[in-house]
Parts: sequence; structure tokens; C-alpha cells
Amino acid sequence: MKAIVGIVCMLLFGIIAKAQWFQLTKQRNIGVGGIIGGLVAGPYYTHNQIHRLPNGNLCLTTTASQDTLYDKTVWGYGDNDGWYLEIDSEFNSVKQWIIGGDTTDILSDFILTSDTCMLSLFISNSDSSFDKSQNNKGDNDYWIVKTDMNGNKLWDITLGSQYEDVPSRIYETSDSTYLVLGNSRTEFPSGDVSDSAG
Repeated sequence: MKAIVGIVCMLLFGIIAKAQWFQLTKQRNIGVGGIIGGLVAGPYYTHNQIHRLPNGNLCLTTTASQDTLYDKTVWGYGDNDGWYLEIDSEFNSVKQWIIGGDTTDILSDFILTSDTCMLSLFISNSDSSFDKSQNNKGDNDYWIVKTDMNGNKLWDITLGSQYEDVPSRIYETSDSTYLVLGNSRTEFPSGDVSDSAG
């Protein structure tokens, strides 16, 4: 397990939503504790995102440490996990949940899919534990998790080589398949990596 070096910090989501029917702007700061947002560990970044759900609420996603602090009221599983917070139009917390394994899982990307589900992409250092059903294949691996809109896991898959693999983005294509972008440090075919340029 790689050690995460950092200081306790607070991430503030500046959420600005314009309510057209009242012609006013609302804002609320949402804070969590731990190493979160921006530079997390070495060269790895978490991408904080806000998505509008089909029910009109907003879903905020980021990477958070295990403890509870400020608006984060659910404990994590490992050193770092994906943290998901659903808020309503008044910015009240509706529900929140964690996705992760027993060590470090950094949320790299998050999308809503055409079949009304959620897809999360992680840089994962965890073996099979908690939400993760497969062991890592090397150092860090790609970990993809599909959930319903309530955060209930539908499936997950771990992809990687015996070396370090760092995913960055995930996309849904027009034929409802998923395209994952990232890099691998393997210099020869290994695990799920069938070719390498060296």
C-alpha cells in the first residue's frame, strides 16, 4: 500500500445554481475533512464533479478520507474512497454514500449513463474488499464500478497489468459501450494489457 502524505484540508464546493422562477442565485459551501480534491497522492488527481440527476437533484462526487467531518457523515472503508452526496434544490443533503475497498481508491472520473445508472472510474490500490470484488493485478489498477441512482452496486471490474496503471477518463459511446482512457507503465504485455510501445 502506498503511503499518502498530506495535511488535513477542507474542500469547499462552491455550488451556484440559478433559480429562474425566483430570479435569484443560491450558494452553499459543502466541506469535508481529509486529503481531498486536487493533488491526492503523488501524480494522482481526483476530479470533483457535479451532475444533475433525473429527479432534478444534484450529485456531487469526489475522493475523501475515511473519517467523518463537516458535511461528510458516512465513514469510509479504506484510506481514501469515492464520496457521493445528493442534494436537493434547496441544497439540503438527501443521501450520501461511499464506494471503495480497504486501502486507497481515488475517484478519477464519474458519468451518468444512458440506462439511468452511474459509472465511476477509480485509480485503485485495493484488493478484493468491501465494494471491490477482484484483487489488483499489480500496483495501481483501473477499477470501474456501475451503480443504480441510489448508489447500489450493479457490477464492478478491475483492469490492469502487473505494473502501475492509471486511468483518467471514462466515456459512453453511441452504442452504449464504455471507453476508458489512461496509461500503463508496463513495458510488455501483462494482465489486461495486450500490447506496449515500451
